[in-house]
Amino acid sequence: EVVLTIPEELGLTLASTPEALRRRVALDLAMGYYIQGHISLGKATEMSELKRAEFEAALAERQTIRSYSRDDLTDDLASSRQRE
Repeated sequence: EVVLTIPEELGLTLASTPEALRRRVALDLAMGYYIQGHISLGKATEMSELKRAEFEAALAERQTIRSYSRDDLTDDLASSRQRE
């Protein structure tokens, strides 16, 4: 767990509640790391605490080009095996 301190005034400009701010920061960080290629789609989805479809919708909403890496394939295969 990492604790990030955001000044209250700035936090209130970004979100209406501390929980909404926490969710927004988690999503923004996950998207940023994913876009930069530091983490796979599966890891970014996990980091954002969203369902995969929700994370993909957020990417589309921000008009982000989605890549599909070898790590994404590995994550997808592992995930599908866990469901069996």
